[in-house]
Formats: sequence, structure tokens, C-alpha cells
Amino acid sequence: MAIMEIGLNLKTIWTVSEEYVDLAFDFYQAYANHHDFSRRRSWTEKCTKVHMDNESGYWYIAYFLNEHNHSALDLRFASMLPSHWKISEEDIEQMNEMRKRAFPYHECRVFWDMYNVNTKQRRNGSLDVDSCLRYLRECKANDLAFYYKEVVDWNSVFQHLFWCDGTSENDYQIFGDVVVFDATYKKNVYLSHLVVFSGVNHHNQTVVFTAALVADEKEETYVWLLQQLQVAMRAKVPVSIITDGDRKMKSAIEQVFPERKWFEMVEQFGVCDKRWIHNMYERRHSCATAHISYTDFLCYYHRFLMFVRAKEVEADFECVKGDPMMTTNLKYLERCAVENYTQSIFYLFVSILDRAYVMRVIDSKVPGSYFIHTVSRYGTSKKDWHVVASYEMTELRCTFMRMECFGISCEYIIAVLVLNNVHEISKSLILPRWTKVAKMGAVELTGIIWDSL
Repeated sequence: MAIMEIGLNLKTIWTVSEEYVDLAFDFYQAYANHHDFSRRRSWTEKCTKVHMDNESGYWYIAYFLNEHNHSALDLRFASMLPSHWKISEEDIEQMNEMRKRAFPYHECRVFWDMYNVNTKQRRNGSLDVDSCLRYLRECKANDLAFYYKEVVDWNSVFQHLFWCDGTSENDYQIFGDVVVFDATYKKNVYLSHLVVFSGVNHHNQTVVFTAALVADEKEETYVWLLQQLQVAMRAKVPVSIITDGDRKMKSAIEQVFPERKWFEMVEQFGVCDKRWIHNMYERRHSCATAHISYTDFLCYYHRFLMFVRAKEVEADFECVKGDPMMTTNLKYLERCAVENYTQSIFYLFVSILDRAYVMRVIDSKVPGSYFIHTVSRYGTSKKDWHVVASYEMTELRCTFMRMECFGISCEYIIAVLVLNNVHEISKSLILPRWTKVAKMGAVELTGIIWDSL
């Protein structure tokens, strides 16, 4: 019997026979879903007490408090509570279909393996172009911040196609300080190359800013891509751009972003001879050939983005549902890190706290309005680092430069804080992009809610 058939509500549930206990529980679950908290199948709760009358055999509510005795969970995390887990019939059908077709949906590699298109469609591409542009216009109608730009040749065939949605644009505004410019994906049978602009979010996860399909890898094509990136991202210029060392990319970056730093990732870090680098490059050039249209590819790309963003929401949920266990002896600094950093960054910071145990400040000087501390690892020599600190310990810099490179304090700075009995990490040492609230404004703006994963 359905809940609605007996008009189940606060009034009718007050006295309900034993055969309707399951319905009573369903009602409470619906109530919990509506008010964004979890529930357990127990007849004694802090806000509700249900008892059975031994004589009549009826269950009755002995106590009910229609108020929260705890802070409410953010609405976008409600579906992640164990009691609210539910997969729709449509999602189950889609997963089964993907399994039948050997699509590894749990890794969502569909994005990387399904952008190739049949050569026959290339020769008769005008219909696909029209369909794709209709799809993009629909995306624009549903998302006013959605941006796309196409270049079509005289035969009504795509030469270049660039696109990104509003969420990606918001991500870029927050995390676009370092951008990976990646064009190493194999040229597909549609004679197009896939180019991806990506970065790292506050959980140290990959975040995709935008993507493009281009007909060639000429310098002027890369210039066009970077110009579109500027337009789509409201002229925000990245601090650093990481590439795989392509000289045409370097030249294009210098033309569009003349003040920016450019990193030849492979050469800069001296990993040219590393086997894993070659394996990664080979994997990116071994994408399977799938015969789908541009429109289908954009749909798969959208699914990939949803997968990536769901992972981010899962990480956000881990941050709000509870704090990690404290493991170091530097409890005050560790507590400050727990309160500010996301969990993934916190665990990186804990390893730095652990290494700080063996650091020793071996010399201190006061040349002016600041201190210069010399820090060394206990038991080593000729590996000293210098930490410059203000009197108030609010501004600290180290010659090790982890803060400048990655945005997290190094163990040498931590050693100086411990020496001066500092209990809190200075705001100057907490990069906003690594904090729990890094995207708070963007989340409120977009209002993303994940009903199912």
C-alpha cells in the first residue's frame, strides 16, 4: 500500500497499527530528506520517540520535536547521506547498457576513448555540424554563461570548435592560476585533435576548464585557442601555463600571454628518460576509434564533466561530515590546518608537520625589522635553509620556496613557528585555493545539487 493511499502525515501517523510500521518509517525518511538530515531505523531518536501500546498493539508517537538539535547539512550533500542513497531506474538502465557495450563507466574513460568520428561523416559533415550547433545553442539557452566558438570551412565542415560551460568558467576564476595546455591526444579519424585546458581544484583533483577540437596543430591554431580561452574566461590570465614542451605552443603563449611563465613539463623537471613519461604519452596516443558524431561526443564530454564534478562534491562532503583524526604532536597547528584545509591538502600538510619534528633552528639574526632563521635537518650538514619572518610571525618566507611553488608551508617554516610558540598558521601561509571555502561563492552562485551519483 502506498503512503499516499492512507494519507500518511503527522496526524495520521500519530496512531498507526503495526502493519504500517514500514510506512511510518518511509514517512520519517521522506521527512528527513526534506529537512536535509539522515535517519536510522530505530524507535528512539533524540527528536522522536515511538512506542507500542501493549493492549491495542498500536504504535504511537510519544514525543516529537520539530526542530533541529544539530546543524543542517548543505542541501547539495543530502543525497550522499547513506539513508538517502538511491539510484534512479534511468541511471541503472544506462549503467547496464554501458556494461553491455564494455564501457568502463566506473572510470568514465568514455571521454578519452570516444571522440573519434567516422570518416564518412567527415565527407558528409554538414548535417553533423548543424546538429552540433543546435546542441550548443540549447546548452547556451540553459546556461547563459556557456560559451562556444566554431570555425567552419567552405564545405560546412568544422575546422575548429571551442566550448566551455558556466561551471568551468567559475572553476577557472578560482583555480586558473596554473593551467595545463594539453594537445597530446591522438588525431582521430575525423581529422581533428582534442585539446584540453585543465587545472587542479582545492582537493588537488583534476578540474577541466575547457576543451576544443581542432583540425591541425599549427601555431596560429594555438593562438586562436588561447584567444578563445581569454574571451571565455573574462580575460583572466593564468600565472603559469604547463605544456609538454611543444615549441609552437610556446610561441603561441608568448604572443597571447607575453608576461606569463611557460613550463616545458618534460624538460623542466628532467624526466625525459623516465619510463612512466613515455608510457603516459603512448597511452594518450592510443585512444580507441569510436564512430560517433560531434554531437554525441559533446554529450559524452558533458557526462565526463558530471563525473569529475561529482568526485569534487564527494570530496566536499568528506570535508563537512567530520574532521580527520589528529596524529601529530603539534596539535594547535594541526587543528588550524583541519579547520582551514580540505582533507586532501590537510593530509599533505600532516606529512610536513611530521617532517618538522627533525628540523632544528641553528641560527637566528635580526638585521632589521625582521628575523632571519637558519634551519637544518637534524643530523645533516650543508643543507641549510633560511626563513625570513616578521616580528609578529604573520609574514614568513623560506628559501626552500614550497609556499611559492605549491602554496603550502614547508617544514622549515613550521620549525620557526614551533620555536616561537605560535599556535595558529598565519593567513599569509594559507592559500585560499586550498581551503574548504574556496568555492563557497561559486557554489552559492550556481546552486549545484547532486541528487544522485
